[in-house]
Amino acid sequence: MNSNIVNEVTASQLKSDIIDFSSGDTVKVFVRIIENKKERLQAFEGVVMQRRGS
Repeated sequence: MNSNIVNEVTASQLKSDIIDFSSGDTVKVFVRIIENKKERLQAFEGVVMQRRGS
C-alpha cells in the first residue's frame, strides 16, 4: 500500500527527456544554489566515470 503511493508520487516527478549518456562522456551539470535571498546557477563540468542505479 505505502509503496504504491510512493511509486505514484515518484513517477510524476521523474523527467522523461533526459539525454542518454555513458561512462567516458563529458557532461555539464547546473546546480541551483540559494544564498540568503539570492539564487544562482553553478555549473560543474566533468567526465562520467560510472553510472549506478539504472
